[in-house]
Amino acid sequence: MTTARTEFFLLDPGGVERGKWAPGKPPEAVAASQVAFPLSMTGLDVWGREVAETGLHIESGDLDGACTIVPGSVRPMPWAGDNVVDAMLEMRRTDGTPFYGDSRTALRSAMDRLEALGVSATIAMELEFYLFDPAAAEPAGPVERQAMYDLKALSSRQEFFDAVRRAADAQNVPADTMISEAAEDQYEVNLLHRADAMAAADDAVRLRRIVRGVAARHGLEATFMAKPFADRPGNGLHVHASLVTGDGRNLFGETEDGAERLRYAVGGLIETMQDGMLVFANTKNGFRRYAPASYAPNRLNWGENNRSVAIRIPASGPQARRFEHRIAGADANPYLVLALILLGAAYGMERAIAPPAPSSGNAYEGDAPFLESAMRPAIERFLASEWIRSGLGPDLQAHIAAVKRQECAAFDDHICAFESSTYR
Repeated sequence: MTTARTEFFLLDPGGVERGKWAPGKPPEAVAASQVAFPLSMTGLDVWGREVAETGLHIESGDLDGACTIVPGSVRPMPWAGDNVVDAMLEMRRTDGTPFYGDSRTALRSAMDRLEALGVSATIAMELEFYLFDPAAAEPAGPVERQAMYDLKALSSRQEFFDAVRRAADAQNVPADTMISEAAEDQYEVNLLHRADAMAAADDAVRLRRIVRGVAARHGLEATFMAKPFADRPGNGLHVHASLVTGDGRNLFGETEDGAERLRYAVGGLIETMQDGMLVFANTKNGFRRYAPASYAPNRLNWGENNRSVAIRIPASGPQARRFEHRIAGADANPYLVLALILLGAAYGMERAIAPPAPSSGNAYEGDAPFLESAMRPAIERFLASEWIRSGLGPDLQAHIAAVKRQECAAFDDHICAFESSTYR
């Protein structure tokens, strides 16, 4: 069988899909392909403009990288038409060495860090999104009420969710439960856990593609924007993580010192969280999500069975003992989010970092420090962080900061309609 076309893609550090379409080939020929893209494809801002400060553009000769197909990633795209497939790329330099601009490289390094501790990560992710009527400025449907766990809301979108399920099956994405979230036409899809952290991040990337593609086929638009509306809950990317020993035991619940190891992991996550906020909230809009009583945490805290904290320890038996990292926006780069989570947990365990006292009740009203709430200071903290430098490497650290500085400058130069109507 020859495919109608192939869509090659990778995720840039800002979480934006980049790639191209190619003519149809037999799937086995697609899987053996090598695809040339310039390294500078990863050095673009969110509008697709070159960021000269990355050093990847014309000043360096705009060098090509060597992209290979991620093994097993050639998969059908049923929402795009018959015999259309996509293929996930991994970018390296032409000499075969890793390239820091490919965020899969950062996650692989974090996984190696855990392997040195004798453990691997089991990961499950949850993604929230809104559905829109693209002809309207509001989400489709009334907004006067909350829709938390509303089965009628799911039923009203049955054709859409059935198509998402079929597409997920075709793409080998382990979509599990589907939930109506806190606002009208806000939904969440949960992914089943993976024993391979890279596969879990791949699943999150593919799920966003599926939801957007299926929505378009149904005359809708899906957005994973972190905070589409000032007066409604934002969209989060929640990460459930446990660490597993070489003999298959959950380090947090089935080992003699499991509770202590979990506390140290949480301590490391809390201590490093502020340094990584530029990854967790990777857009200027993303920082708007951290608001009191907004279903998103806004303080540097943790707690048992408490959804108002940044790091939640869900109620579970020993085999499923884990933490839930609730900070990232749904539009963040899953590879970088997961890399910083794994690095933060490793950091805490390596140094036996005790976390602060757990929060109980309404953690929005606690006395824990607030999370960073603006992009510009988050950029400077990220760039100054020795922990980020050692975890992601100085090249990727400088690269991300340069891109985000350019995006901040663009927003600073833009006068919004509300500001104009207020002061003119």
